[in-house]
Amino acid sequence: MASLPSGVRRVYNSLYKRRVTGGNSYTPTPTQIKEYFDSQGFNIESITDEQFNQAVNHFSKGELSLTTQQESSLLESQSVAGVSPIVETGVLNQNDVNESDNMPESSLVLTEQQLQGIVSTKAVEMSLQLSTSDIEYVAGQIDSIDTTLDDVLTQTENLLCAYADHKKQEGIQKIDAMFGRVYNHVQSNNEDTSQHISRGLQQFGRDVEQSQQDFKSSVFTTLERLKVSNNSA
Repeated sequence: MASLPSGVRRVYNSLYKRRVTGGNSYTPTPTQIKEYFDSQGFNIESITDEQFNQAVNHFSKGELSLTTQQESSLLESQSVAGVSPIVETGVLNQNDVNESDNMPESSLVLTEQQLQGIVSTKAVEMSLQLSTSDIEYVAGQIDSIDTTLDDVLTQTENLLCAYADHKKQEGIQKIDAMFGRVYNHVQSNNEDTSQHISRGLQQFGRDVEQSQQDFKSSVFTTLERLKVSNNSA
């Protein structure tokens, strides 16, 4: 099987991805893209960004799409000739499969912005709240080279699940740290209270002891005075 020329594959992947994600209802076949390249003098193996944007805009606007009458005539003529028609929805017949080296979406190419959009959408579906930096980080972990859209979505879901687990563990650690601070604070307060009570009891004991001594001294003094009075009588 011949590989699809890189320039044609780049345009096809972009248009195919738009159709899969609901952006377009029409995807041209690789043959139609080749014919457009030939008409514009583009190199099918290598195109500039300007040529890429021109081709994508061209097919997105449907400028080369057949009218209903022309399409019906073409399908009828192909049916009579025994040729399997190419459906406008972008489903490939056997000839196009041979040209594109199996399914063309196997060489899906996504930009960083598109990956971030997929991550953001998937996060909403999973009820996850991500910051812009989180979205950029997760998108940066996705391997979108030589892979399919389904693989990208699977990777995204796995990464978001791992992110959710990480956030859960992070939350548990924060709660543990909070309880640790509260425990230390309460323990410190208890120690201060205990020390305060201990100092109070010690002072109370000294006061009682001093009071007893003062009482004894007062009684002794009184008795001495009584003795002196008795002797005088």
